[in-house]
Amino acid sequence: MTAATLPAEIASRWRELATEAGARQRAGDPAGALALTEQAWQVLPEPHAQWGESSMTAQGGIQFARAADDIDQAWTWLNRAKEVYTSESGTFLVACWEGELRWHFRTEDAVPYLRDLLRVYGTRAFRTLPEEALAAARSDSRA
Repeated sequence: MTAATLPAEIASRWRELATEAGARQRAGDPAGALALTEQAWQVLPEPHAQWGESSMTAQGGIQFARAADDIDQAWTWLNRAKEVYTSESGTFLVACWEGELRWHFRTEDAVPYLRDLLRVYGTRAFRTLPEEALAAARSDSRA
């Protein structure tokens, strides 16, 4: 499915916010980047899945929430990503991001989730995770 084109005014505002969010992240202000990313999301008309900008915004939100160590925002952005990444490759990306977040925040179910990720997608799902995450996924579940 091809994403719809945003009206010029909205696209311009979204670009401003997304650009500033990236600048804040590079300046070491992930919380500021996260706040601007939320504004960028709110600029996009519903339903969000129709805009390509939504997927970029959701991905940024996940990255910035993780950098800000904000688990609640990380889950909010992951759920938004699930709404807008609906293709098979998108589902794979979201599953990988979920694994990254579960590992980063050391959730109780991180290792079982990573085991499932390994079973379903293989080692390609671990490209952005540390080696120890893959080792944990390969560990004996009865240990």
